Amino acid sequence: MRCMVCSNKGGKYGVIRILQTAINTAVLVSMLCLAYSGIVMSRYVFGFIPAKAK
Repeated sequence: MRCMVCSNKGGKYGVIRILQTAINTAVLVSMLCLAYSGIVMSRYVFGFIPAKAK
């Protein structure tokens, strides 16, 4: 049985594959931005709680 990851090393990058990669990258960047803004907003909203990182 062949390894799916090993057998998918190369190949041409067609239009569909490039589009999928671009969309996946955009989703990843969006998720990172959402995580960052959630941390910033939680510090602002819950600023009255005296919780400090050591």
